[in-house]
Amino acid sequence: PASADASRPDAAKDPGGKGQRRILIIEDDSRFAEVLARLCRDAGYATLQATTAADGLALAAQADAVLLDIELPDGSG
Repeated sequence: PASADASRPDAAKDPGGKGQRRILIIEDDSRFAEVLARLCRDAGYATLQATTAADGLALAAQADAVLLDIELPDGSG
């Protein structure tokens, strides 16, 4: 399916068999980023984190989905 349903036990599994799906969190507030990361991990997803737009762009190809802060110090989402 096009979207993952976190209520299903297999929702975070990569359909290609390479492991967990990865969510990139681009957020400059470290406390909020950690809350988001914990929620994602609890749902079975692996997480990547960046605090700037530039770092997020560098990691984007490694992610299956992105949670993006729309107001970052070096750009906007």
